[in-house]
Amino acid sequence: MEKKIKSVKPTVEAINKILDSFGFKGFKLKATADEKHYEVIRNDETDAKKTLSEGERNFLVFLYFYHLIKGAENPEDNIKEPRILVIDDPVSSLDSNVLYIVSTLIREILHKVRKNDNLLHQVFIFTHNAYFFKEITFISSRESCYNKRNDTIYYIVRKIDNSSYIDKYETCPIKTSYQLLWDEIKKDSTDCISM
Repeated sequence: MEKKIKSVKPTVEAINKILDSFGFKGFKLKATADEKHYEVIRNDETDAKKTLSEGERNFLVFLYFYHLIKGAENPEDNIKEPRILVIDDPVSSLDSNVLYIVSTLIREILHKVRKNDNLLHQVFIFTHNAYFFKEITFISSRESCYNKRNDTIYYIVRKIDNSSYIDKYETCPIKTSYQLLWDEIKKDSTDCISM
């Protein structure tokens, strides 16, 4: 039996609310007259579909994904089982403003998981971007990134001689991208290409 879309209006409103709350002015969504589809428009109401940059497209996909993880596409599905969320490098081609928005939304997800405030049971986040990593793992000035968290484990995957190795860390292993490079050079197993 084919699912029937009742309305995209709640999704459009939720995504536009996020964009407004961050002061984002690049684009917004507008439900079509039948409310079963949406259009991406610029603030001057012109169609943005053909002029979206790669970063804007990635951001829009992330926003839709973010909206979907809060519940089922069809409210009648009523999914109640705990879920595991995997986010794989969501900041490709994003400018710093959008990277900040995505980081903040992910920190909100992590906060809810830590408080057992939703159906998400566990979150895995993969990234190559040290700045994004620092943003999502931000710990307030009252805490130190050198302190162990009971709810977080850090891993670094390194490729050496065409084999991947995973190092596990109880505390945040990355201080800055500059420090990460020096730490890499200090290792005996550093690949010459990396240097």
